[in-house]
Amino acid sequence: MVRIQSNSLLPIILALSTLMAHDAARAATVSSISYVNGAETIIYSDGSKLTFNFIGSAISWGTDHITKTVTYSFKDGTTNRVTSTVPGRVGTPTYALDVETKVTTYGDGTSSTARLNARSATKSYNNGIESIVYKFDDATSNTVSNVAISSSVKWASDHITKTTTYTFADATTNSVVATLQPTPVVKWAADHITKTTTLTYGDGTSTSSTTTVPGTKGKASYSGGVETIVTSYGDGTVSTSTNTGTVTKVSWASDHITKTTTYTFPDATTSSAATTVQPTTVVKWADDHITKTTTLNYGDGTSTNSTTIVAGTKGKPTYSGGVETVVTSYGDGTVSTVTNNATTTKVSWASDHITKTTLYSFADATTSTSTETVLPTTVVTWASDHM
Repeated sequence: MVRIQSNSLLPIILALSTLMAHDAARAATVSSISYVNGAETIIYSDGSKLTFNFIGSAISWGTDHITKTVTYSFKDGTTNRVTSTVPGRVGTPTYALDVETKVTTYGDGTSSTARLNARSATKSYNNGIESIVYKFDDATSNTVSNVAISSSVKWASDHITKTTTYTFADATTNSVVATLQPTPVVKWAADHITKTTTLTYGDGTSTSSTTTVPGTKGKASYSGGVETIVTSYGDGTVSTSTNTGTVTKVSWASDHITKTTTYTFPDATTSSAATTVQPTTVVKWADDHITKTTTLNYGDGTSTNSTTIVAGTKGKPTYSGGVETVVTSYGDGTVSTVTNNATTTKVSWASDHITKTTLYSFADATTSTSTETVLPTTVVTWASDHM
């Protein structure tokens, strides 16, 4: 037994259904037949309608290459011719100077070539480049650039006006006028002020001129009685000069220590410098060693005196037994030594009977303690038996 898949039967079933419908329609007469491109529609007298697709087609082209006729064939032996216009496709134009070429490709596989000559040509120049713009009747254009085949140069008598004439292959010329400033070369002499300028022109000539350019003195600066001037020269060098001024005036402020000195320099400028001059100090001591007289002698010739009492400085007392020694130092560099005896004395003994402590009291309310060891004295007595 042969097994047939259901999906493979579908076309057969559809074909049988169409034939059965067609046979059933045959019982009625055909009222009208119409076509839409490759579709045929038959309307029968009983009002039924059947549509059939074409079973074959043939394409033909007219001699104009744009008229296309498609003839559709149907299974009832009828045909339907459909005619349409298929314009050719114009390609991108190409240009050869003033000639434009257009190639049109048609649906039947043929092509045609059309050539147009330019209706106008406009020339422009940019130095040694010639540009020609060709314009065509289809509103397109073609620009052609040509390089000059030769050039000539002429210089005016001013040495800076240069005229370059370019000649092109079509015998046209373009003259370009330019102003070329000379190239300056500057040299300075060893004196730093003699400047020689050489101008070299584009036509190969040159001129030289010499001028004197004095240095520019900067603002003078002053330090005490010395003036410093820095001069800058055109060649980039600088020089520094110093001048010593002459003292023309000295004044003192009321504080007796601020001294203002005015200096006059060879260039008639002046400068004032203020300094602080401390007084010299002279100290004298009286015979009592504590009266100090200080004299301040100022630079303006004045002086002041002041007297003060500077008490001596007592050192720490030292003790030796019942004697106190006190050293006093005075501002004049002298010293005095005073010895004081104890005003009272108190003796105590330790329990060992040999350690003796003596407490001394002095008039300045200080005390001093001294400790000593006192050994006993030995007395030997012999009996009459001598033993």
